Amino acid sequence: MAANPQPPVYRIYLLTVWQEHGQAETNDQGWRFHLTDPQTGKRYGFTSADTLIAALQKMSNSVPPADDLL
Repeated sequence: MAANPQPPVYRIYLLTVWQEHGQAETNDQGWRFHLTDPQTGKRYGFTSADTLIAALQKMSNSVPPADDLL
């Protein structure tokens, strides 16, 4: 008898990227980022690509509660 495999865990986010005009010349050139969870509508804002990537890495390393897998 084969064990029931766990369904794959995945998350979907909508990424919005834009450049703010009138910003002082900086290393990030005024780029801004939003991740939106389409299931909840919750938005996460970032002012640099580095913080966006760090947040994605943290999110991908977290394990959702068992109820989220159903």
